[in-house]
Amino acid sequence: MQQNISTTNISSMTVTFDHTGPVITDLNFYDGQKTNALSSITGRITDPNHPYNAKISTDANIFIQISYVDSADGNTYYYDNGARFSSYTVTGNDWFHPIFTAEGVSSGTWIYDEGPLADSWEKVSDKSLTIKVKGRDNALPDPNYGGITSVTGVIIDTTPPVCFISTPGAALTRDMVSVAGTASGDASGLEKVELAIKQAMTPPDTNYFNGTDFAASATQYFLVSGGQGPGVSVAWSSAASAGLLSKLMDGSTYTIYAYATDY
Repeated sequence: MQQNISTTNISSMTVTFDHTGPVITDLNFYDGQKTNALSSITGRITDPNHPYNAKISTDANIFIQISYVDSADGNTYYYDNGARFSSYTVTGNDWFHPIFTAEGVSSGTWIYDEGPLADSWEKVSDKSLTIKVKGRDNALPDPNYGGITSVTGVIIDTTPPVCFISTPGAALTRDMVSVAGTASGDASGLEKVELAIKQAMTPPDTNYFNGTDFAASATQYFLVSGGQGPGVSVAWSSAASAGLLSKLMDGSTYTIYAYATDY
């Protein structure tokens, strides 16, 4: 008697569901930062829940966008990945890919300096920049996008501050109760204003006021009142001390220097 034996093949597949996008951290800039240089923008990207995640692997997993709103025309200007924020970029709002360096199968660092970026800041000095970064993983059929990390109010200031002396207002004066003026640090704002006073001597000798007398051979700086904060005309002043007034001699010539420092 013949016996028929049948077998059943079993097929199986393990499926991992990943609904979480990558996270951007460790940026080298922050909200409201004021600086005169930012040669590159860097950070870190991590796809959470390793090993049960879709992972990240290339530059295409990271996106960056840089923009500012022009106070004159109200338009938003976007960086074009080629060293300019120009008028045609108003409607561009493109995202670009930083360079990714893996530190494992689910994380890595990135750097963005296209353009080169460092040459672009002079064109937008004292603008309030918004920098946005986001990531996506390798999930199929559609990747997961992480939340946008947005940093605002970043000011790259490549413009030196300006300072003006308004008092004393005449080259020939009988008295000097105070020294005063205005200064401007534009959008980044002023950190301080300092004074120095030099007595004219027979060259090459120079005498700077050191707080008690004109006896210093090098410039001596004195902090004034006011002279801090944003604005195009920040007032500052310094009352003339009794020690200074007692050392001002008839017939002598003095040069007053005012130095402004911004952030």
